Amino acid sequence: MRSAINDGRLSMVAQPVRAIRAGLQPPMNAEVLVRLYDEAGHTLLPDDFVALAEQYDVVNALDRAVIKRVVGTLNRTAMPGRVSCNVSPHSLLDPSFVDWASDLISVSKQGQRLVLELTERLPIGRVPTVRDGMHQLRAGGVKFALDDFGAGTTSYGNLRELPVDVLKIDGTLTRGALTSTVDRAMMRSTIEVAQALHIKTIAEGVETSEQLAHVQALGADAVQGYYFGQPTPWPAKDAVI
Repeated sequence: MRSAINDGRLSMVAQPVRAIRAGLQPPMNAEVLVRLYDEAGHTLLPDDFVALAEQYDVVNALDRAVIKRVVGTLNRTAMPGRVSCNVSPHSLLDPSFVDWASDLISVSKQGQRLVLELTERLPIGRVPTVRDGMHQLRAGGVKFALDDFGAGTTSYGNLRELPVDVLKIDGTLTRGALTSTVDRAMMRSTIEVAQALHIKTIAEGVETSEQLAHVQALGADAVQGYYFGQPTPWPAKDAVI
């Protein structure tokens, strides 16, 4: 992984996010996702390497490479709206990373176009430190999303503690809500709590018109999934320069 990062064997794709409430703009227009190529040229998806990057202390370097690429692309193009990319909460525990990212965003003046998505793997007992890092980056205009909510151990308490602007509900709940009363109740309560905290919600993993109608009825603000488009190379060839 270190050699892939150092050699630039990373590529970016983006998947659209669509608002489903009348008169509402989506919290971001697309999520930018990273792909990593191994020495043999095989493509690795985030599920294949992010957890390992955190385990073997490579995630800080990975997050730096991704944010630098995303901010640089925003700086060179005039694409409308915001985009999001993932950052590990482990990186926000490192003051030097937060200072570096804050300086990068300040110099580029692209904070108003960037959303950072935190994975659900929040370090236990370190929420205050993560919160401090988020506040420092928010000063530059960055917004934050909490990703994959409902798939792991993140609690409602973290929504009160962290300066989160967007809550992304995991696709397992989106799919399960059609057939499971428990999943439907969990999704409804998640949306209601987010609304009480003035946090926008995105239902992930929407693949069918039936799922779209269901999450819309439950009150989600926006959706992401194959129903609206698969990830495509980012920036697109016709991006405005």
